[in-house]
Amino acid sequence: MNTDADPALPAVTSETIIGGGGLNLTVYEGGYAGGPAIVFIHGFTGSFLSWQPQLSGSLAEEFRLVAYDFRGHGASDKPLEPANYTAGTLWADDLDAVIRAKQLDRPVLIGWSYGGYVISDYLRTHGDSEIGGLVFVGANTKNGTAEAAGYLTDDVLALFGDVLAADVQKSIDARARPPVRQPTSRSAVGTIVRQRDDGSARGQGRDVQPDSGQRRCARPHPCPHARHSG
Repeated sequence: MNTDADPALPAVTSETIIGGGGLNLTVYEGGYAGGPAIVFIHGFTGSFLSWQPQLSGSLAEEFRLVAYDFRGHGASDKPLEPANYTAGTLWADDLDAVIRAKQLDRPVLIGWSYGGYVISDYLRTHGDSEIGGLVFVGANTKNGTAEAAGYLTDDVLALFGDVLAADVQKSIDARARPPVRQPTSRSAVGTIVRQRDDGSARGQGRDVQPDSGQRRCARPHPCPHARHSG
């Protein structure tokens, strides 16, 4: 936990809840318990620590702040069977379990990077009736289409190495190793920038289509939303 947090603010606490498919998830809470709720959703290979400045910063004076570790991440369960990660409904049910376990009243969901996929999974599976707003921060929401796959060039994939391995244990081991700093090619940088600037591959508060093995946003969504890149 953040040792530099304002001593006047409540400490960030953690608890274990049951997520999708019965998997144990670790959930964190800070801020003002009586305030409007915000759920922070981290990115691939991250954890709740991605949001530590928010959990222990000025937002905590006014808002109820919740974050959690994804399945396979942080202090949550890390089963090795691929089936625990491939269904979008499991990720959706994880987020739904967080909202219900914490009894959050129409929280605002803030998803960073891979967190955009999780929000999309949630909307497709559970709808938006329990949600107060959406914020996509440098987030992805589209996958499984030729257009989305076009961004995953060899140069971009090389940045991740074995982290994207189909073998779960190999991927975990790769994440545990210190990163090897290598020059990033111009083509990889250009591809990433184009993806961030292309609304069709990013979250814009748009609704998701029925599950067809793809994670994507397509129709105008009535839920208040914001999109940030950079």
